[in-house]
Amino acid sequence: MKQIETLQKKALSKYIGNSLINNLQKTNTTLTKSYKNSFFCNSFLYFQEGKCKSVYCKNRWCLNCSRVKSALIINQFEKWFQINEGSLYMVTLTLPNCERENLRYQVRKMNSFFRYWQESNRKKGGLKFPFFRKLEVTFNNRLKNYHPHFHVIIESQEGSQDLYKKWLQYFPGSKEVAQDIRVGYSMKELAKYSTKIFTKDKKTDKRKFIDFEALNHIYESVRGTRIFQTGGFTKEEKLKYFSENLEMDEEKIFDKLKSEYYDLDGAFFWRGYDWISEDGEMASGFVPKEGFKQIIESI
Repeated sequence: MKQIETLQKKALSKYIGNSLINNLQKTNTTLTKSYKNSFFCNSFLYFQEGKCKSVYCKNRWCLNCSRVKSALIINQFEKWFQINEGSLYMVTLTLPNCERENLRYQVRKMNSFFRYWQESNRKKGGLKFPFFRKLEVTFNNRLKNYHPHFHVIIESQEGSQDLYKKWLQYFPGSKEVAQDIRVGYSMKELAKYSTKIFTKDKKTDKRKFIDFEALNHIYESVRGTRIFQTGGFTKEEKLKYFSENLEMDEEKIFDKLKSEYYDLDGAFFWRGYDWISEDGEMASGFVPKEGFKQIIESI
């Protein structure tokens, strides 16, 4: 039963994702080949020894691959989250929205802050604050500009305050009121995609895909940039908390998913909204809800 539920979620992601990729391919993009690879991601399922296997594109705009990647990372950090639950803080770091032509520069500048922050603390006697950070970029459809920001989970109140103060010093144009520090952490924020793909129409209160040219520009701008990053952990802490010496390199993380080619006899192939065998059997039994159908058909 659990496997069927998982397959249905995978089918929903594939159903929405293919429409998303179809429209991204129509933009003025430099990612045509990569989008094509994502369109054929998970195009077949092969069941072997009770496990469902496929071929993955590993691209960050792929909804299925993003789901799997987030799950792998959260699972890797679960022990650290649980043991330090009472001393973790969620910090959101933001800058004023930027225009299209400045997005890539802004993202790179924001990433450089973490190198500066860790180096400045090293010079102050090796002060370290274990942290996990995720980059997210959203598009403001009304103002037609972009909002890159970080969600950071950091150990200790001292660490959260130090991060907050150094951010404001490094970016004099940032506003104190726009930053946020709260006790605890949000798995929801970690599990989200690196950018929102839906927006809500205020007139109809219905969801729709965001501007595809804007979405493509986000993906082009963060290409080659780490979405996830960790730092501040000692060798002893890495051995204590993690099953392996984890570096937040997305390709290394995805090496856990073996993208192999199999003997396809008995495989299920994607047909519209589910994987179907040669005998007509559905792998998941997924049927899209009317709301998602309307979104897909309205594009």
